[in-house]
Amino acid sequence: MKLSRKFFTSLFVSSILVTQTTPINADDWDYWAVKQNADATGKGYDFYTVNNDTGEATLRDTKCWVMPNYGGMCETGLGSDSAYVDPTSGDLWFTTPANEIYSYNLETDTWTDRGDEWRGNYTVVKPRSSVSNTSDGSINIGSGSDILLKKTSSGEYHIGQNSLVSKEESNTQKLWGTDSSGNKIPINIVDSELQIDGTGVQSQITSNATNITSNDTDISSNASNISSNDTDIASNASNISSNDTDIASNASNISSNDTDIASNASNISSNDTDISALQGLISTKSGSTTTA
Repeated sequence: MKLSRKFFTSLFVSSILVTQTTPINADDWDYWAVKQNADATGKGYDFYTVNNDTGEATLRDTKCWVMPNYGGMCETGLGSDSAYVDPTSGDLWFTTPANEIYSYNLETDTWTDRGDEWRGNYTVVKPRSSVSNTSDGSINIGSGSDILLKKTSSGEYHIGQNSLVSKEESNTQKLWGTDSSGNKIPINIVDSELQIDGTGVQSQITSNATNITSNDTDISSNASNISSNDTDIASNASNISSNDTDIASNASNISSNDTDIASNASNISSNDTDISALQGLISTKSGSTTTA
């Protein structure tokens, strides 16, 4: 049901409006509102939750407390102190015109008889604030000694009693856990995956463990290959030294062969001349032969 702000103001004036300091569920509302049910037959009281920003009210329950000796009629009448929100549980407490007190739990949709109204013994009754400031500038949010959120004067944000702590320092957002003595302790992510930029940290650790095992095998194999290479290098060094000697010897032989080739070339040229002279001589002798 959607109510206008004007109607909400009228509701505020004509009924009990109680601030809900500790919302019970995730609904987007921040006030309780109570008014007499409009049915002519009399159905008791309507209990609403209201979003103060929009004026939207949701009927949560209609409750009738029967008046004795009135033929089953519901009690009527509301006072300025008929209802309040318990700061510890978040339940709505309601006092009937017969001075009986009941509490309503929205999460379970149940009413509980709380007996006599203790507040009637006091002139002024105010709930303890869930927010407190200390002289050093710290801010505590919680119920009594049960601190849910704390900001220290040093700029640390603590969640819970034994805290999860966060602090921005040197352009870095730091996060750590502490015990009841303030000592730093490990943070254990339980039954949920921790991701960094969408990548699971545990899956990377598992993958790296596999890679490390594979690398160990490769390192062992490489060590064996390096040892074999050392032997091959020593053998090759010896062969290179021997080849150096052979190359020097071959260079000397090549130089000697060059001289022999040059000498043989000269001899071949001289032989060519001698062969040519012999051929001429043989031809002359053959032409001067006569028959007797």
